[in-house]
Amino acid sequence: ANDRERLVQTLDKLAAEAKRAGDVVRRLRDLFRVGAAQPVETDPREPIGRAVESMRARAEAANVVLGYAERGTIPSLRLDPLQIEVVVQNLVHNAIDAVAQTRSPGAVSVELARGGDGGIAVSVADTGPGIAAEDAERLFEPLTTTKAQGMGMGLTISRAIVEAHGGRLWIEPGRRGLVRFSLPPRGVHG
Repeated sequence: ANDRERLVQTLDKLAAEAKRAGDVVRRLRDLFRVGAAQPVETDPREPIGRAVESMRARAEAANVVLGYAERGTIPSLRLDPLQIEVVVQNLVHNAIDAVAQTRSPGAVSVELARGGDGGIAVSVADTGPGIAAEDAERLFEPLTTTKAQGMGMGLTISRAIVEAHGGRLWIEPGRRGLVRFSLPPRGVHG
């Protein structure tokens, strides 16, 4: 019976690894699907609002209250709406997972505001376990994750997209999860 248990455990591990590999491939496929940035003059409220709405069912299933707020007058920017949508989806997805880890109800709040430079500033905050300072940069290395599943491609892809738009994306370490990104007023040229 012992051998049988070992075999079952091994197969369970294999299945988990296959699922993780599938997640990575799906994330990469998403990135290539969004392809090179195709910037157009866009009201950032549209792709960001769409991304938040698309994550509502997932938040509800995880017992997470998902909030969205806009502060101030949001300027139009030259950006690739699909890519920015992918970034916000990735960040909200991670935040929901972080709250779910705590096994208690929690909240994720997304805020879109006018940036000090006349661009935009977006923050995704969650009531999850937070991120230690020493992990904050490491999480941007591909295949690094603090999650039980997933291989941590989301942050790497998100940062690459934001930087391609002339912006920056960073984690603010602390007892709560907080990821921010900003896009400059010019947006992408091209």
